Amino acid sequence: MSRFMNNISLGNMVNANSTLFIQYRVGGGKSSNLGAGAINGIGTIDFVVAGPSQQINQSVVASLSLTNITAAIGGANQMSVEEIRNYISYNFSAQQRAVTIKDYVARVRTMPSAYGAPAKVSATEIENKIIINILSYTPDGKLTSNVTPTLVNNIANYLSNYRMLNDYINVGAAKVVDLGIEVDLILDNSSSQGEVISNVITKVSDYFNVDKMEMGTDLNLGQLKSEIMNQPGVLNIVDLKVFNKVGGQYSQSVSAQPYINQTTKQIGLLDDTVFAQANEVLQIRYPNKDIAIRVKKPIKPTFI
Repeated sequence: MSRFMNNISLGNMVNANSTLFIQYRVGGGKSSNLGAGAINGIGTIDFVVAGPSQQINQSVVASLSLTNITAAIGGANQMSVEEIRNYISYNFSAQQRAVTIKDYVARVRTMPSAYGAPAKVSATEIENKIIINILSYTPDGKLTSNVTPTLVNNIANYLSNYRMLNDYINVGAAKVVDLGIEVDLILDNSSSQGEVISNVITKVSDYFNVDKMEMGTDLNLGQLKSEIMNQPGVLNIVDLKVFNKVGGQYSQSVSAQPYINQTTKQIGLLDDTVFAQANEVLQIRYPNKDIAIRVKKPIKPTFI
């Protein structure tokens, strides 16, 4: 056949050196989130080039390549049984209407998966203005303020069916405040120092698990210290400092709590607590380097 009909009904002929952009959707929880350039494998290909030269035909087929130039984000895991139980109770009391702030949060969390799934969601009200703040997951499972416009629009349109008549809905990205923890410890001499330090880092990392942290949840250092003190081999906590990690590989969000050191961005603690605003979530982005453990030896005073 010497001619190829090129029209909208049958599709358009692809010109030489063309790039095709394909949009896809997959549901698989956080594991579906991928970084830019992560998709580059080609599976089964039904691709036939019927040119006069077999060598050129094979060269054209072999030239096919693919990659994702943007990150795939927004996937969230299934809710836990306890979360489902709570949202069902909110939904029942609302009777298909969003009356309270909790109703709006429940509506977003139980929104049909076809519209997307935010990693975290919170809601606040200011003079009948309902402010919905959401976060997504990065490809490595961390929280990010980088949410897609599609998800934002889907949530706004979905909630418009349930809002009260005089409520105005605004949907936007929340803030992720990245933290660093520095702990000075005194250890039992009979314990393996490396093992104790590893256990403490694991315990602090688990305390900041993104699946447990919700927006607006304050960091109670008393509870964290208790978790550390319960680790075998730990005799005492000499000091515990919290730093705000900003810029570069970290979020641009700055803690609303004042620094006591502008250079290191050490956060000044209030009542041994780091407070989070309603649209903020506290996170340790890189536990392996943002949790520092220093072992100190007790210095006995000289008595006269």
